Amino acid sequence: MALAKKTGKVTITASVKLVQAGSSPKSFLAVLPVYKDHPDTQNIEGFITAVFPVDQLIANALKNTIDRDISLTLEDRTTDKVDKLHTTHPEIPHNKTMKFDLPLGLIGSRNWHVEASPSDNYIIQKRSASPFIIFILALTFLSSSLIYIFRLHKHADITEKAVEQRTIELKAAKEAIERIALLDDMTGIPNRRHFDDYFMKEWKRGQREQTPLTLIAIDIDFFKQFNDNYGHLAGDDCIKRVAKGLQSTLRRSSDLLARYGGEEFAIIAPNTSDGFILAELCREKIESLLVPHLHSKIANHITVSSGFATLIPPSDSNPDKLFKMADQALYKAKSSGRNQSAAF
Repeated sequence: MALAKKTGKVTITASVKLVQAGSSPKSFLAVLPVYKDHPDTQNIEGFITAVFPVDQLIANALKNTIDRDISLTLEDRTTDKVDKLHTTHPEIPHNKTMKFDLPLGLIGSRNWHVEASPSDNYIIQKRSASPFIIFILALTFLSSSLIYIFRLHKHADITEKAVEQRTIELKAAKEAIERIALLDDMTGIPNRRHFDDYFMKEWKRGQREQTPLTLIAIDIDFFKQFNDNYGHLAGDDCIKRVAKGLQSTLRRSSDLLARYGGEEFAIIAPNTSDGFILAELCREKIESLLVPHLHSKIANHITVSSGFATLIPPSDSNPDKLFKMADQALYKAKSSGRNQSAAF
């Protein structure tokens, strides 16, 4: 309280154990001076004090934005004796070569740091740049949340407006993280995770409303030969151009194109009883790009094969059934000479 009165700012204590909470995790107290008219150490009326359990504070800040395979530690380094305030997922073995140390600056006169590292499992499961972007954004989101808690204003009306504005900012940050997590980092179109979520959502809608659901599986013909002869950079550029071309054929907001893996793409078309027209539009569009491929066995440019299947989702089945049907149709198109569309 003396320090808060002297500085005129919110001040927090080192970690404390609440007697009434028994063996619960650490907490801290925050003290804010209150003045009659304007900040003046000679015109002080009293103090506002509050207790913050650290675990609850971090849980509220994260709101499930940190992956379960990421270990996160909050430390108080105000003195030489480092005080570990909180550790998220201490049970997971983390990757020691990839460790982030994020200083939060002075918060209420305390010097806090966030340390975080992903587990080996996190890195193995997610093999693109996206996980690391999400990881860093999530840490930034956390630090912003923690810092904001102590930016208390001296008047209630100002505080209310600040809370409202900060809530909007945090919501936007969370939405940005979620968007990145659902996009393929190379092409910018939905990734396999987004595909799986949307597929399940539309499958359940089809079950409820008894409407047809069409799935189109698309594969670039002889892409291995393209990569082997033109190089991986050219291969990446080819995948980007194919993704852009396929995306341009979609006319309904409910249709979703995703990069399913490598040179494989998939389109979900809800409430569609026949995928032939869309599949052919996609095939013709890619052929019209005239991306050179002199090592193809069917043309001197890039082509695609596609397989499509339609089903009114039965109540006793799951999306795997429709996926296998489309995959079998794709196999039929490829075994029949490629650069064509085949139905299940």
